[in-house]
Amino acid sequence: MFSISRKHLMVIALGCGLAVALTGCNSGSRGSGTASGTTAPGGSTTPGTTPGTNPGTTPGTNPTPTLSVTTTTLPSATVGVLFNEAVSATGGTTPYTWSIATGSLPAGIGIDAATGVISGTPAVPANAIFTVRCTDAAAVTADQSLNLVVIAVTTNGAGTWEDLNTVQLPTPSAAFASVAVANKIYIIGGLVAAQGSTGVQPSDAIIEYNPDAGTVFQKNARLPIALAYLDAVAVGGRIFIIGGSDSSGIYPSTFVYDPAADTISALADMPDLRDSIAVAAVGTDIFAFGGSNFDLNFLEVAPTQTIFKYDTLTNVWTTLAVQLPRVTQWAEALSFNGKIYLIGGGDFRVDMLTASQTTFFNYSAVLEFDPATNQLTQKSSMPFPSKMLVGDVIGNKLYVASGERTTGLHSNPAPWASPVNETYAYDPAADLWETLSTFETNVPGVGAFGGRALSGAAAVNGQLFLMGGFSLPQPGMTTPPAPTQLGIHALISRFTP
Repeated sequence: MFSISRKHLMVIALGCGLAVALTGCNSGSRGSGTASGTTAPGGSTTPGTTPGTNPGTTPGTNPTPTLSVTTTTLPSATVGVLFNEAVSATGGTTPYTWSIATGSLPAGIGIDAATGVISGTPAVPANAIFTVRCTDAAAVTADQSLNLVVIAVTTNGAGTWEDLNTVQLPTPSAAFASVAVANKIYIIGGLVAAQGSTGVQPSDAIIEYNPDAGTVFQKNARLPIALAYLDAVAVGGRIFIIGGSDSSGIYPSTFVYDPAADTISALADMPDLRDSIAVAAVGTDIFAFGGSNFDLNFLEVAPTQTIFKYDTLTNVWTTLAVQLPRVTQWAEALSFNGKIYLIGGGDFRVDMLTASQTTFFNYSAVLEFDPATNQLTQKSSMPFPSKMLVGDVIGNKLYVASGERTTGLHSNPAPWASPVNETYAYDPAADLWETLSTFETNVPGVGAFGGRALSGAAAVNGQLFLMGGFSLPQPGMTTPPAPTQLGIHALISRFTP
């Protein structure tokens, strides 16, 4: 097992993830310029130019800014409910004219050529992929590929959440791995509240939670190294623990834990360092999607597009030729009926020099991965873009909850975070999403704090258990959740569909 050390100072902080402060470096963060002749953010194309000239201008005049469509995502629509959302552009010469260049909008929805407003009342569920085109007064065009999901009408509030106030984790925890084996849930590693401090520290603990008996206790076996931002999956009654990070770096480690024997041992490393990775298994093979690594070209901790495969029978990792369509970390991977569904995630980066954190995108996309062909297929997007989702399979549906939705530049500790308290269910056979009941994080003697992020979840006996995580005070509240400034919880909640 190896890692790349983070020079001089590395701080693990809780909020939206891994905060890294790297001192003694001369390089700054990733620049925002677009190279000539390449595709710029937002889908527009910047033509190549001759040195000393500006396209569309004459000497001595001000250049016309390049036309580009600035809208990159659309919220979901709902059957029978009016949808009204404007797309926008910048640059070029106004007025603009809008049209659909390729593909088509869902039935019942159209685009206003003059305003760019996409509106209408859809009648049936749909997953429309299309290209919107903006044409300016000088006949210059800019295109942007968009996805509009129409979800079926469902009863919002279906299902029941309850806090199990008589049983909690041994210590407030977040950013851990959780997996169910034989009707017991195992909580592995993570960030825990540091004794005598308002901060957190990585953990090497393995916790067993028995929902039937209502007991929680720490196992004798421990991780060889304290890790957070790791993931785990059960295969053949054993738990494979993959990736993670600590105060020294990010690791490619693989461990296997045997709950029956309470023993843990090291296996072959992944092909590269990863934390915030998403793993799931089909048969005896484990697949690991995306995750974060060091980008030393831009001095960032940044997400990746890779898919790794691990053969549990031969103890061999390989890198698949197929990659994710975009860099992704903090997605949720769930296996069902021989396929793996990769849900949500985001593009979150940490500048190693300044420790500044930026979420460029949260994703609502759902990708179906077929291990038999190594093919990815886009499915209906979830109702709202989120990263740090956790969940499990119950019956013939995939349930996800918790998560985080903050975008833009932010810092730690952070009043900016937006933990999620929604619950969603996905039916793979129908390719449809349902919005279910929401939950509150109730801290006795302190109050309600809405959603949670960096939680763990696993299903036992047809119920989903949500454990730990962090949240922050609701607007107007000045007291953070006990016991730390960062709002880590020991709570266990149960959802019954």
